[in-house]
Amino acid sequence: MTQAAKDAGYAKSTAEKKASVILNRPLVQSMLTRALEGLGLTMEGIVRPIADGLKATRSAIITGKIIDSQIPDHQVRLGAHDRAVKLLGGIPKVGESLPASQGLNLFVAVEGEKP
Repeated sequence: MTQAAKDAGYAKSTAEKKASVILNRPLVQSMLTRALEGLGLTMEGIVRPIADGLKATRSAIITGKIIDSQIPDHQVRLGAHDRAVKLLGGIPKVGESLPASQGLNLFVAVEGEKP
């Protein structure tokens, strides 16, 4: 982030101290979104692999054939979960407060099993 701020023309001291603030500015976010769209990347395209990972099942190769199962691949699912949480802004640390307008509402729906 610091190097990106320097490349954008910010002074070294500003880039080092405020890189994350700069990258979170609406104009910067808008330009990043435009650049991603220009490359053919959409939010759906970015999020789709995470959503697929949350439903991953195990596969095996038996006598040269790929056999799919309904057995959850927990390692892949947990990795997708971690990425989803990060994408949504993370989980606040103990004692950390968020402005009311930025409260974290995280709901994960998993198909199949019921409590």
